[in-house]
Amino acid sequence: MLQEIRPESLTESMLATQMIGIHHAALSCLQRTALQARSLEDLDAASRVTTRFMRLYMEQLDAMAKLKGKTGQQKITVEHVDVHAGGQAIVGLVSASCCGG
Repeated sequence: MLQEIRPESLTESMLATQMIGIHHAALSCLQRTALQARSLEDLDAASRVTTRFMRLYMEQLDAMAKLKGKTGQQKITVEHVDVHAGGQAIVGLVSASCCGG
């Protein structure tokens, strides 16, 4: 599992270790739920714990993606622009290529 996650720093390694532990805990809870639930209350309690582990794992996946810079974040640069009466402005990326003729 650790090879698949490919941590590149100590922080990523620590998070990856936690992710593996939480993954195993969630699977263990699922197995116990399936094999040992004796009543509806047992099943409900085990399901809640399993769901918490799974949510935590998903949060850890998000954290790892952020650490690795693999989130779909956009960079927005805001600059001050003055447009005076009678002037024109372009909003967006402008390239200085010449098209000739």
